[in-house]
Amino acid sequence: TGIESAMFSDRKLAAAFAPPCKLAHLVYMESPTREHVEAVRKFVSAGGKVIVHYSTSPAFSKLMGTTAPEVVLADKDQWIGYTLPESRPLYAPKAIWYAGYKIWQVKPAAKTTSVLARWVDASGKPGPVAILKTSHGFWITRIMLETDDADARRQLMASLSASCVPEIWRLAAKK
Repeated sequence: TGIESAMFSDRKLAAAFAPPCKLAHLVYMESPTREHVEAVRKFVSAGGKVIVHYSTSPAFSKLMGTTAPEVVLADKDQWIGYTLPESRPLYAPKAIWYAGYKIWQVKPAAKTTSVLARWVDASGKPGPVAILKTSHGFWITRIMLETDDADARRQLMASLSASCVPEIWRLAAKK
């Protein structure tokens, strides 16, 4: 069978997480309800993976093995992007160039959670966490909006997704 993707409202998480779903990108679930968190808990407990794109929820972060989100404000264009280490997931770019001034930072809270990328300033100095790898997937501290770095962002999304569900590489290779 092929790999399919679909978009669902946050009101239809049960349908979104139904088999054969193995991976869910949770975009801007800023303040999920208890029911949302429980639906995600059931999904990951059954082996599903999630990639969180920004959230301010302490309950959601606890489920994902991170500290509660804390706002980090910076001067406009202080953080010019983020860099990934040499040990990054297969085919992930070395950097994403994308300015951010308001970041909801999370840090590892579980032994299975680690920093994958950090925001950097113009001098290359590392700053707050940009991406965490957790036992349930990944947590990205800011939504990646349209920028001039679209190819690198697509490459990163394919890499993180395939890191969670390896058969995604078949689809990515065709694109």
